Amino acid sequence: MAELSELSWYLLRTHYGAEQEAADRLLCRGFQSLYLKKQVRKKKGAKFRWVDRPFFPRYIFGQFIFEEHFDLVRCTIGLERIVRFGGEPAVISLDVIQSVCSRVGSSGYVILDEQPTMVTKSGFIEGDSVQIIDGAWEGFDALFVAEMDDEVRVQIFIAALNKSMPFNLPALAIVPSPEPVAYFLS
Repeated sequence: MAELSELSWYLLRTHYGAEQEAADRLLCRGFQSLYLKKQVRKKKGAKFRWVDRPFFPRYIFGQFIFEEHFDLVRCTIGLERIVRFGGEPAVISLDVIQSVCSRVGSSGYVILDEQPTMVTKSGFIEGDSVQIIDGAWEGFDALFVAEMDDEVRVQIFIAALNKSMPFNLPALAIVPSPEPVAYFLS
């Protein structure tokens, strides 16, 4: 644990929607701050637009010497409190801060890696094209979505009547499709 008399990074809780303001005010007071944000796609009417959202809603990181700057940081507009665990301030290691900063792109937004591909027990990967070989939908092509908890059934999307519909089928009722299937997931 870092000494409270050393320059360290701390986890800070902000008021709702005040992450940017709190980070800016800390900078104005001479402290380093780290406010992580992401872009999300929002729909308004028939149009989509990109908006900024906090990566960690209501939390930012600040670097200061706790013993010397506690009151100054605590009174920063936009901050609610310095987060504590077991009564001690939440000190964030420099390794964690550097790791987080390495994921911030040139645009200023956090960049996440692709999700790792998980092969299910049935042998299919999410997004695989499959063909149904048994039951009422025999002969239809589908898109594998997930394996159900009981490991005997799978969830798929079947394109019928110009709409993709989810279905649960026995895992043995599907086989890999010889050609890719295109779907609009609705």
